[in-house]
Amino acid sequence: MDLSTYGLSVMLLSQLTGVHPDTARRWKRAGKVPAHYAQLLALRLGGDLGSITGSWSGFKLDSGQLWTPEGRSVTTGDIRAIPYTRELVHELQKQLAEPQQWKLF
Repeated sequence: MDLSTYGLSVMLLSQLTGVHPDTARRWKRAGKVPAHYAQLLALRLGGDLGSITGSWSGFKLDSGQLWTPEGRSVTTGDIRAIPYTRELVHELQKQLAEPQQWKLF
């Protein structure tokens, strides 16, 4: 993970991480930030969810949408609909498992 200050100004670095400007200034002098703040910067600047945990590697947040590694966007409505979609699939699977009598003309 890149622990550099990303070429950010002290004030922007301070605002993005929530630290005091003096702390951001020390990071700039050292040329790197602590790892957990670097993760926060990766998330805030690039939307990279993989910076939080490896299982989300390739997923990004951008413009209020979640983007999959395959380039598909997922909205908050899509995520909220998951339980209902699962319920619907389960019900359809139950119906398909039942024997059907077909009416012939």
